Amino acid sequence: MDYKLSIKKLKENKNMKIETDEFLYTKCDCMNNFIKGQKVRTKTLSNGEILIDGVVTLDKETIEKYFTDNPFYDSNMKFNELEEAAKPLIEFLNKYYDPMTTAIVSEGRIDILRKEMGVPLEVRD
Repeated sequence: MDYKLSIKKLKENKNMKIETDEFLYTKCDCMNNFIKGQKVRTKTLSNGEILIDGVVTLDKETIEKYFTDNPFYDSNMKFNELEEAAKPLIEFLNKYYDPMTTAIVSEGRIDILRKEMGVPLEVRD
């Protein structure tokens, strides 16, 4: 799936600080060595290249393309995708049901629940 980053995200990533013994996170499966979301350690070499997890040396531009210093990079993308996927269901609920209706979505099933009656109960501490 192809994710499009906002201009703000691209600008944030261009200012990424890469220092020795810092952690970065992979944006996607890449270079036959790293999987999406993997946490990797960096080491700056004397020639200015950066060693990733003791496996491969890369320049800053390549690192900014495949890695991020944001550990929630993938979570943010998933959140945005989930929000877009939910919009048609919300429109459906708004069209046919009242605000007290809940939809539960799981693989192979969608349940529509209407709350006809409810009584709050005291909960122990």
